[in-house]
Amino acid sequence: MHKNKLSTIVIFLMSASFFTGIFVGNQNKENNDTNQLYSQKEKIERYVPIIRDSVPDDFGDIELNEFFQVWRTIEKEYVPKPRLVDKKIDGSIEKIPSREEVLWHSIKGLTHSIDDPYTVFFPPVESVEFNKEIITGDIEGIGVYIGNRNGVLTVISPIKNTPAHRAGIKSRDVIIKIDGKDTKDLSIYEASKLIRGEVSTTVVLSILRKGEKGIIEIPVERGVIETPNVEYKIVDGVFVIIISTFNEKTPRLFNAAMKKFNTSETDKLIIDLRNNPGGILDVAVYISSFFVEKGTPILYQYNGDGSLVTYSTKKSRNRKTKEINPKIYIIVNNGSASASEILAGALKYHSSAVLIGSNTFGKGSIQELIPIAKKSTLKLTTAHWLLPDKSSISDKGIEVDIKYDNPEYDNELFHFDDVGDELLNFTIKKINE
Repeated sequence: MHKNKLSTIVIFLMSASFFTGIFVGNQNKENNDTNQLYSQKEKIERYVPIIRDSVPDDFGDIELNEFFQVWRTIEKEYVPKPRLVDKKIDGSIEKIPSREEVLWHSIKGLTHSIDDPYTVFFPPVESVEFNKEIITGDIEGIGVYIGNRNGVLTVISPIKNTPAHRAGIKSRDVIIKIDGKDTKDLSIYEASKLIRGEVSTTVVLSILRKGEKGIIEIPVERGVIETPNVEYKIVDGVFVIIISTFNEKTPRLFNAAMKKFNTSETDKLIIDLRNNPGGILDVAVYISSFFVEKGTPILYQYNGDGSLVTYSTKKSRNRKTKEINPKIYIIVNNGSASASEILAGALKYHSSAVLIGSNTFGKGSIQELIPIAKKSTLKLTTAHWLLPDKSSISDKGIEVDIKYDNPEYDNELFHFDDVGDELLNFTIKKINE
């Protein structure tokens, strides 16, 4: 059925673009280079419940005539409201949707029936935009990742040095309105489209925030968003690598950072994953391979047939990094999600890395981009992933080893300078003890 998958991606939704936990692409023998480089997959024994034994080949068990009868009745009998000019009918009518548009809305209704916020149908134009953003990471909007948490539209994290970050948007902010439009019945993608717009225009987000009374109205001017990737620096004898997202550029940039670490004459390493919403799953496995032995299970994929699939490191550890045997601290917060949780969980269980900050977001489902006729795409939840101990992080996230509780510090925001970043300074002090 799914012969045209591209490469494995676990992503989290961005309001300027949007990320949610995805398989994308050709995983056939001819187009499997990325998968072969980063990880090896192996099915293990079935011991979890089976969701379904079989699916009928056709729709003989349901009556489709009812659907087409409603469609025909709408086309024949529906009367749209007339246009009024000075309170008088001007002779024209509101636009009637084409049959193709009706079909698209019908398909979207199918996706709503499973009550999964991460399952979305993209008609051709939206499909092209979405696929482009996933592959390139290029986005326009305000620079904030959003998701559905407990049935409400929630900010996962702002992106560094973007309009959202500068406007004071915080992780876990609940967006109840976008330019006055209620978000209650909006899909994540629909909300994302409302937030996006022309550069230099303004969108007003109505926010509910823990600890604040009433609704906060935050105007944000849209702009061109440049997504950061990998940065590194040395602070007080500690090598700090900041990974902001996981995309196709990340392996090369992380490899370059690790070469600098290996020649830095320090064995102390901090990996900062705050506000990292995820990205390509195999990149998280690839980065894990720098610190755990080849063939080590990094995560498990739970499928509907009751099986688990093991994702293990395939790349051998760098000899120099292995000799250094770095002391690793990983900084996370509520905006650390999906693939960044995979990396944090893998290093916590397999390299004795210490997690510090606040518990992660908790995104454990995987979506698959499935090509549909006429260049449309279905983004469908097809699996869930588990940590190396086979536990799920969905909703609850990963618990940190050292919780940073300081009433003077707002751990929901990423502080992007060394002086004001109390959590980074606290972590450096801990790793130097």
